[in-house]
Amino acid sequence: MKTPFRSCLLLVAACLCCLPFVSAEEEAAAPVAQLKAGDVERFVDSFPKMVSDLKKMGAEFGDIENPSMVQAMVANEKVQEVLERYGWNQDDYVRKLTAIVGGYAAVRMDEELAALPEEQRAMVKSMMGAQMPQLLAVHPSDVALVKRHKAALETFFESQR
Repeated sequence: MKTPFRSCLLLVAACLCCLPFVSAEEEAAAPVAQLKAGDVERFVDSFPKMVSDLKKMGAEFGDIENPSMVQAMVANEKVQEVLERYGWNQDDYVRKLTAIVGGYAAVRMDEELAALPEEQRAMVKSMMGAQMPQLLAVHPSDVALVKRHKAALETFFESQR
């Protein structure tokens, strides 16, 4: 059974897979809000359907749930057709996926850290280093939107294991 902290680390890995899609200018700037009302629900609803459609297309798409496959998958024409079928386009999907996963990871990590005794919390923060806030740089409004849908996202991520 995965621990919540391990789950958060897996979410961070998913964010890292999406980073190559972010330009150097965007990376240097403060995070920009990517989500609007309905995006989280739409993602939770459409992702399993897209995975099912992709798996039906053949073995090359069988590992779509693997976060490390996101980058290669969304660049594929067949995958882009599936995204479009569910009202997404490549850039929009990657940005929103990154904001949802990064926001969820930030919410979960904050909760995990808050539950630790102060001494352990300081140790974990020092181990994360200065780069961790950059990896999870998500606009506060996106984090707030994700937080409102935390229960649905928890159910969603648990069902994807």
